[in-house]
Amino acid sequence: MNTNGQDGLRSLIIWDPLVRLAHWSLALATAVAWWTREHNYALHVDTGYAVLAIVVVRIFWGFAGPRHARFRSFAVGPVTASRYLADLLRGRAARFVGHSPAGAWMIFMLLATLLACCLSGIALDAAENRAGPLAATRLFYYTEQIVAIHIWCTHALEVLVPLHLAGVLAASLAHRENLVTAMVTGRKRAPADAGRR
Repeated sequence: MNTNGQDGLRSLIIWDPLVRLAHWSLALATAVAWWTREHNYALHVDTGYAVLAIVVVRIFWGFAGPRHARFRSFAVGPVTASRYLADLLRGRAARFVGHSPAGAWMIFMLLATLLACCLSGIALDAAENRAGPLAATRLFYYTEQIVAIHIWCTHALEVLVPLHLAGVLAASLAHRENLVTAMVTGRKRAPADAGRR
């Protein structure tokens, strides 16, 4: 049931079930893939394919999903994102029902980096082990380059993920709203028409 808060906004479902499932599944699969990269190659590869599948589904949903899942609803330029970050640091950032401009850029960077990491991982499996869907190719000629790309993507994720967590914390404090809970329940304080397609 929708409830009116003191600010006149209602608690509405903003994040649909697929967005929430993809978010938490991606977080878990990425963590497992990162943790097993040195210790359990088979599990690392399996979770890498899981990450790839989730990323592909999320990209599809970014075009076909409901309003706040669609990329066009939160795609902004770098200037807008930079201004939002500056305002957030000053404690006067505007509140967004869906993704903030900085959050939008983080989503795009994470999806692009995860996609590159997965594809380079598949190529690396073929180059080093003659395994996977690219096993019959001659990617072994480019092993060094593929390794460099895969490692670069891993390091990029090691920077992006903490930045994402810091951004969630900062926005939660600035707007007095628990964004982690919102991504579990799907509910945020919003105008009555915010959840419509």
